[in-house]
Amino acid sequence: MRCGVLAVSLLVCGCSGEDVSAALRHGTHHGADRRVIVMPRGDGPASAEGIRWEPAFSSQLPSLQRLRASAVLRSRTAQPDLAAVMSARIPASWSDEEARRWAAELEAQAEWTVLRLAPVPPPEDLAPPTPSFVDTQSYRGASMGIDVDGAQAQGFRGAGVSIHEVEYGWRGTHEDLVDVDLHPEPGQTVAAAAFEMGLAPEHGTASVGMLIAPHNDYGIDGMVPDAALYTYPEWTEEDGLRRTNAVAAAVAQAAPGDIVMLQMQAQHPQTGQLGPAELEPDVWMLTRMATDAGVLVVAAGGNGALDLDGSDAADYISLGDSGAILVGAASPDDRVALPFSSHGQRIDLQGWGASVFSLGYGDFERLGDDDNQAYTDTFEGTSSALPLVVSAAALLIEAFVTVEGSPPDPLDVRRLLVATGHAQGEGVHIGPLPNVTEAISWVGAREANPPAVEITEPATDLEVAIDLDGELVVSVEVAVQDDSPIYRVELEVDGEVWPSADDAPPFAFEGVGLAEGDHAIRARATDVWGHAAWSDLRLISATVEDKPGGSSTGAIDESSGAGGGSSGGVGAQPPGESGCRVGREPGRRPALLWGLLFAIGWSRRRAS
Repeated sequence: MRCGVLAVSLLVCGCSGEDVSAALRHGTHHGADRRVIVMPRGDGPASAEGIRWEPAFSSQLPSLQRLRASAVLRSRTAQPDLAAVMSARIPASWSDEEARRWAAELEAQAEWTVLRLAPVPPPEDLAPPTPSFVDTQSYRGASMGIDVDGAQAQGFRGAGVSIHEVEYGWRGTHEDLVDVDLHPEPGQTVAAAAFEMGLAPEHGTASVGMLIAPHNDYGIDGMVPDAALYTYPEWTEEDGLRRTNAVAAAVAQAAPGDIVMLQMQAQHPQTGQLGPAELEPDVWMLTRMATDAGVLVVAAGGNGALDLDGSDAADYISLGDSGAILVGAASPDDRVALPFSSHGQRIDLQGWGASVFSLGYGDFERLGDDDNQAYTDTFEGTSSALPLVVSAAALLIEAFVTVEGSPPDPLDVRRLLVATGHAQGEGVHIGPLPNVTEAISWVGAREANPPAVEITEPATDLEVAIDLDGELVVSVEVAVQDDSPIYRVELEVDGEVWPSADDAPPFAFEGVGLAEGDHAIRARATDVWGHAAWSDLRLISATVEDKPGGSSTGAIDESSGAGGGSSGGVGAQPPGESGCRVGREPGRRPALLWGLLFAIGWSRRRAS
């Protein structure tokens, strides 16, 4: 499937957007860093003057081929041919507009094309003596946070888990990181321009500090201090802008049970809004392959208020589920999505998107006017949310290895963190906040029984009369029984999955609109172990009522046995104030309904 040309944009939430934007306004003085990446069709991408094509993954290809083989073996799913992906630098003599026009021509010959022109702001003890700031890390606790303290009290500190973080840069000399090995990617040096533009090192320092700062009685305490950290810069002196290769290096180095942490975001090609990095098909491809190989990818959802359920996200939705955990930013007080956060069904979990205490920046304290003793209490955005979810995942993986003897499947981690989390507040979908101790309590309780699913409202099949200009609106309630937590309940209407799923009981779907005709609905519940089951079909027939004078009385058909009020969570909502006629006839099966039954059953058999 072809995807449109995308320009990279990475947002470091802790950075000054004004500083980065001002630097970008001075023009493209980093012309040699611009690059295009293509998955060609046929004989390969077209040439042009000054363009020199080379394999995009030349240095990582042997490791990536091993990852690809592992993904095929584990998932029994065909994987893309990474050797076919090509890359080229944009000639310094070309303007950005010339590069865009040429990339648009390339897209007609390619499965997908990614154009990267420039970075955009990404998603954010020495003398004198430093006090302990652990009391300011409220996100560690059980009352408002993810209960890292409870997990550590059980002995879980991230031991045996490797975290591979991709972003711009870090300050390894900070007093709370100097004793930690950041395992920098060999042969790569963070670009000086990244420091000049404020993209590094504060953001990366704050991010990894939340994860692995030692418990040393000063500064902060990392949430997974015993985890191993590996770092991969996406802008280097050697290779310029290299997001594709940085992500490839991280996933190639990772093993089953490891976490790849994408502290980055991408720009929507049409709206310009910032969303998850996997908006770009090269990142999505590498993420899906990592998932299939048993590597968990956790990524920032992005700070552009992008609706991932909306029509603007149609191309992204068509790619399918990458398997990554995508993280949104919420208010610490009420777990409501912050206005800038990406949102929608694809956002799995939330973290604190404001008021996060960590290393770097110096707005809270800069002891001795030393950057190596700088601390912040304003780290924010999906950048500050991401380390919370990564820490929760690392602690859960450690528990699985401890109890079951082997790392869990990445999707087991995602499902369990979602199903056991603290429910989100009102508003757009952003997912729950992880509850680490609750998730860990289910490790070792794996069972094989599917859930029992029943549509409880409408309680029976229906025949409903509506006005000619009306629409039947149904509220559907679903009851689920299972020995394990339920990850998600979905609704299927006439063979199509309803856009919104429900991940917290009581499970309900409001405002299901049905046009004139015969309809079949059913619900599917999936538990944390991936076992899914369908409810029986509920059949609904909406027929236009032939009324003298063209008006409706809104009367209920008493012969049906219904009461005088609204029935079964079903109502007709035409533009005016007209009503509907409801009749419950469980025994009746119009011919078209039987056709729907047959079609859905045939589709289900083919899918299985």
